[in-house]
Parts: sequence; structure tokens; C-alpha cells
Amino acid sequence: MNVLSLTCNHCGAPLQVEEGTRYLTCRFCSSQLEVQHSENAFYTKVLQVLDQRTSEMAKDLDVIKRQNQLEQLERDWQREREDYLVRGQNGTTTIPSAAGSLIGMAIGIAIGVLWVGFTSSLEGVPGFFPFFGVLVIIAVVFGSLRNLQKSIRYREREAEYHRRRQEFEGSAGAY
Repeated sequence: MNVLSLTCNHCGAPLQVEEGTRYLTCRFCSSQLEVQHSENAFYTKVLQVLDQRTSEMAKDLDVIKRQNQLEQLERDWQREREDYLVRGQNGTTTIPSAAGSLIGMAIGIAIGVLWVGFTSSLEGVPGFFPFFGVLVIIAVVFGSLRNLQKSIRYREREAEYHRRRQEFEGSAGAY
């Protein structure tokens, strides 16, 4: 078999390899090389650099994937968050709070009780007028319980969002 005289593409050291050899390691610089040939010449190509670039690209791709996943998490949370927000009369939105729900319930019940008491004490008022106060109490209790439930669910989902975000940030810190 023929022996080829080549030089290391990395350090320039002389190499003697048998014809047909595809891969070798330079005994001087330990570079991993690939033997390549054109029409009339044989030469070496450093593989280690390709491996390093491939590894860097894989890391970059993983970082991009994580960034995309984090952005998707952010978009999903913003959409879901909108479902939980409480809308005011002028169109403003606020985060539902348990305290606000309970205070609103107490105020609504007080107004309903006052209405029932006031309209019951008046003479000549039709008998169904005090019933409006009872309807107010029922509506306020159901509305406040719904907002309280919304508040609890919002806090749970917000905690879940922050936990998942921390996982992404923690795993991204490894790079």
C-alpha cells in the first residue's frame, strides 16, 4: 500500500499515512484530522474545530429554544391573566383580591339590609319593594363569591407561572 506524505493542517507537522486512511490524530498537536483529496493533491482538514463549532451551534440552538419557550410562557400567561382581571365601570382592569371581594360583599349586604329595613318601615310602599333588597343581597353574595374564587385561582395560576419561569431561568443559567 502507498504511503502519503501530508502535513497537519493545524500545526504544520509532517505526517506519513497509508493511502485510504480517512481520519487520524496528529502525533505532535493531537488535533483530529480528516484526510481529503482533490484531483491531484491530498491534504488534511482539522475536525476538532468543526466539532467545537457544532457543539457551540447546538448550545446556541438550545438557548434559542429556551428563549422561545420562555416567550411562549409569557404570552400564554398574559392571555390567561386577562381572563382573571376584574373590569371596572370605566373599563379599567385590576387584579382580583380576596379582601376586595369580602369588603364588597359586606358593603352590598349592608346596603341590601338597609333597603329591606327602610322600605319595610314605610307606609304605602308596595310589598315587593323590600324584595329588591333581598335580590341585591343575593346578587352581591354570588358576585363576591365569584370574584373571591377568581382571586384564589389567579393567585394559584400566578404562582404556577412564576414557578415555571424560575425553572426556565434556572436551566438557562447552566449555559
